[in-house]
Amino acid sequence: MLSSRPLITKATSNHKLYTRSAIFIPRASFSTRVVVTTYNGYRQEAQIDKHRLTIDEPVDVGGTDAGPDPISTVASALGGCTNITLQMYAKRKKYPLEKVITSVHTLKNSDAGNATAFHRTIQLVGEELKPEHRESLLNIANKCPVHRILENSTKIVTELV
Repeated sequence: MLSSRPLITKATSNHKLYTRSAIFIPRASFSTRVVVTTYNGYRQEAQIDKHRLTIDEPVDVGGTDAGPDPISTVASALGGCTNITLQMYAKRKKYPLEKVITSVHTLKNSDAGNATAFHRTIQLVGEELKPEHRESLLNIANKCPVHRILENSTKIVTELV
């Protein structure tokens, strides 16, 4: 629900703070801007820096199936972020990790029809990986940025312009 209070801007010495309903967001913390535009029916084109991503709904719910649905897009972000995080960590630690295969299944509440959880399975490929490497990588997987966003209570500030 949008607050009926006006957007308050307070200038500070190093950045601006924006507040709506007591949620403070440092202006300097914005790192990526995604612009999503409606095209045909439910088909959406997301512009992320120099990249484009099509998001849509299946034909049976009125979409054109030109791309993954929004929940599958979030699931793919979790899988991709998991793999990248594990690869970066393994490289830094010099673990013999050859490849990561992550599968993310969306668990839906049949009554509400929306996603209630994600079930993630991770396959670590590397013949030389030791059990302690695998354990360490599992712990790191739970620290990937998308995992943290989804697991924590994320605040979403919405402005109508």
